[in-house]
Amino acid sequence: MKITQIQSVLKNFLQGTRSRKVRIIVNNSKEISSILDILMNYGFILGYSKEANENYRIRINIFPRYKQNGSAFLNEIYFYKDYRVYCSYDKLLMLSKRIGPSILLVYTSHAGIISHDIALSKGFGGVLLCKLD
Repeated sequence: MKITQIQSVLKNFLQGTRSRKVRIIVNNSKEISSILDILMNYGFILGYSKEANENYRIRINIFPRYKQNGSAFLNEIYFYKDYRVYCSYDKLLMLSKRIGPSILLVYTSHAGIISHDIALSKGFGGVLLCKLD
């Protein structure tokens, strides 16, 4: 999957949460499923499910998580302008100390799309995809 497609799905998700939708529907892919697993582990979404439509295309239903005041837990997604921002393990460690409670999505050739916490625990570097706040 191309990085622009990942950006498109994440932007659709963010727009859906801003309009307080209960369910957001996106196309299925392995990369999107791994990103949704990360979002679910960090508590940004309640969960997701997959279903086939009338054309037998598999779609993903995302169920966002909202606070009591109605705002979403995921407020901002920052995409890196250069699509090939590679960070070694040392740079990723230094960057993770600067970002605070944010989450970085990292693409590694060994593990696919993972959070920066998992990349640091496994000693991986990788291509930065986006920062989630």
